[in-house]
Amino acid sequence: MSVSRRLAAATRPSDLVARISGDEFVVLCEGLLDEQVALDVAERIRTSITGPLVLQGVEIEAGASVGVAMSTPELLASESAADAAVTLLRSADTAMYRAKQRGRGRSELYSEEMRTAARERLQLSSELEQALAAEQFSVLFQPIESAHTGRVVAAEALLRWNHPTRGLLAPAAFLDLADESGLIAPIGDWVLEQSAHTVAQWINDGIVDRSMSIHVNASRRQLSDITFVDRALTILRNNGLEGSQLVFETSESNLVENNPSVLRTVTALKRQGVRIAVDDFGSGYSSLASLRTFPADLLKLDGTLVRDVGRTDGGDDPMVRSLIQLAHSLNLLVCAEWVTTEDHVQRLKVLGCDLLQGNRIGEPINSTEFSEKLRRRVSQQLEQ
Repeated sequence: MSVSRRLAAATRPSDLVARISGDEFVVLCEGLLDEQVALDVAERIRTSITGPLVLQGVEIEAGASVGVAMSTPELLASESAADAAVTLLRSADTAMYRAKQRGRGRSELYSEEMRTAARERLQLSSELEQALAAEQFSVLFQPIESAHTGRVVAAEALLRWNHPTRGLLAPAAFLDLADESGLIAPIGDWVLEQSAHTVAQWINDGIVDRSMSIHVNASRRQLSDITFVDRALTILRNNGLEGSQLVFETSESNLVENNPSVLRTVTALKRQGVRIAVDDFGSGYSSLASLRTFPADLLKLDGTLVRDVGRTDGGDDPMVRSLIQLAHSLNLLVCAEWVTTEDHVQRLKVLGCDLLQGNRIGEPINSTEFSEKLRRRVSQQLEQ
């Protein structure tokens, strides 16, 4: 049964069902008494679509996110019928995207707060387009230390947006926008260029040796881009770095979805010596079984797992120990994030963790401060 037939079966004869794009439908319902009734109708519609669906002879699992917008007397009094219809569609669309942001497979009722948030998001998206040209971005570096030797062996490049009115913004505030708009490609290239240039400078200054590597985050959109590998390798080559000095960090979901484009990119990168890290492992749904098939070299344990390590009652020691042992059996190195106390450091060493990252090791700082700290650290090690 097609989606349109399912929708027709879930609605009243008086309701209007229309398809407005490839996978988007609109249902117009008159005479609904209140918001709760509208949400009940939305849930009935969503449930009718959810489940197995045969598409061109192939069975897929269908799902839906539903946005609900209610007409009001004030709206009809202030706008023409045509303009009011456009406003309702726009409001329902805003609510639908909120449903997607909150986990998909749900219904959301439009509110004025959503309108405000959508307007701010649109404004931020417009400002993001100008940010790169206006040199508003900066890169901070956080050290990654070997748990075995105590040496800084890598640094993670962390993007920041020096917004002219909102102050310093972390990636969580704008990377989704960058991904949606396609700006993630030029921004990602800029981060890699800045990072590669900085590491090359540290090597030339004798602060680190050529085993030093840089960790840079990569999104699904970047890894799906057929030109991503060539651009990354060109940046490395122009800065005199080897593939083995670069680690791309990406989420577990990007590696387990069997996206042919992502897998092709990852395979091509690994052929050139570039390593792949699974970022924030343990922060949400994590499949232990999928570790066996990960095209990765490094597992980064999320801070939610690490924060209780070293407690007197044992904390998460058994889970962390098991993950480290499993990763090692699969030839994966393990890096612990959010290492904030000396107890964390000592216990993670006992548990066999390979790499340590967090404010106890070093806070994210700019390249000049990072190089100065490295110089002092090297001098102290030579004096010992």
